[in-house]
Amino acid sequence: KASVLCNDAILNSNDSEGIKNWTVLGDPTEGALLTCALKAGFSKNDLMIEYERVHEIPFDLIRKRMTTFHRGRDTENYILYAKGSPERIIQETMFLKTCEGNIPFDDATKNSYLEKNEEFARAGLRVLGIAGKEALSEADIYDDSLNKEELVFYGLVAMRDLPREGVAEAIAKCHEAGIKVMMLTGDQAATATSIARDLNIVNKQD
Repeated sequence: KASVLCNDAILNSNDSEGIKNWTVLGDPTEGALLTCALKAGFSKNDLMIEYERVHEIPFDLIRKRMTTFHRGRDTENYILYAKGSPERIIQETMFLKTCEGNIPFDDATKNSYLEKNEEFARAGLRVLGIAGKEALSEADIYDDSLNKEELVFYGLVAMRDLPREGVAEAIAKCHEAGIKVMMLTGDQAATATSIARDLNIVNKQD
């Protein structure tokens, strides 16, 4: 629910000769989150009706997370959902959501999630941290410092963003021509390094 509602992408489908084709309108990473959620039975159209978005704080390089605020259809309370840098999300959450309820998110448990994030990143996966907080008042939705300090950590989501076809060949030709190739990315350093090695942008031994 958090990854669907804290999300600006749209997943469209159309039938062609009895085959359903899906397209993403918006950011591909957010589209992947919608696809994952839909496979688990969570439709963005249905959730947006049940949880109206009333406010948003966009992602920026300082906060390193996107935050959206929603009002439940059958409640007076507001709900916050956030996604972004795993390190930042883990660092700024006080509680961990479990099947038995929210528990204190102690340093040892945080470190185990940070290690898993690093493991995913070294494998070349793009990783996001997901968090939220329920039962906010209307005044709370405009107090970002309060929301940051009282977040509940939901978990990590990891995905593989494969390079487009022909990229490796194009990089090889650049090397042959003596052109230095540089990669600009918003991914974590470990993720970027793994992808750079796979594409031979850097030496595999580096």
